[in-house]
Amino acid sequence: MPIFTAGGIAGSVKSAEARQQEALFQYQAAIQNAFADVDNSLTGAQRTKEQLAATDAQVRALAQYAKLSRDLYEGGYVSYLEVLDADRNLFNAQLSQAALQDAYLAGIVNVYKAFGYGWPVDESLVATRDTDANREIEKTRAAESR
Repeated sequence: MPIFTAGGIAGSVKSAEARQQEALFQYQAAIQNAFADVDNSLTGAQRTKEQLAATDAQVRALAQYAKLSRDLYEGGYVSYLEVLDADRNLFNAQLSQAALQDAYLAGIVNVYKAFGYGWPVDESLVATRDTDANREIEKTRAAESR
């Protein structure tokens, strides 16, 4: 053991403690980010679900309006323009509904991602499916060449 190290050992200890503190702070930041990601994903999915419920009610109301306008047209009380307008409004609401359904499902996927779940892929099934598909392609090519 060296007798005089000019504070080298104490400096090494302080350096190691500083690295430990830095690692601890990085770990805590990672945990806080993970909780924030989960919270944001859950909040986004919930808000989209609420918007989707409102849009569903709007689609039901516009479908009823379209049916009533068609009945009124068949009875001769309104012009066909009223029926077209009702159908156009219903179609636009249905497009919004489909977009919100897409956003909601994407939000659910983001929740799974935030929880750290992956998309499990069984590589043996992929390899088997690929070789089966290749065999079918080869059979088709052989039959076509005859």
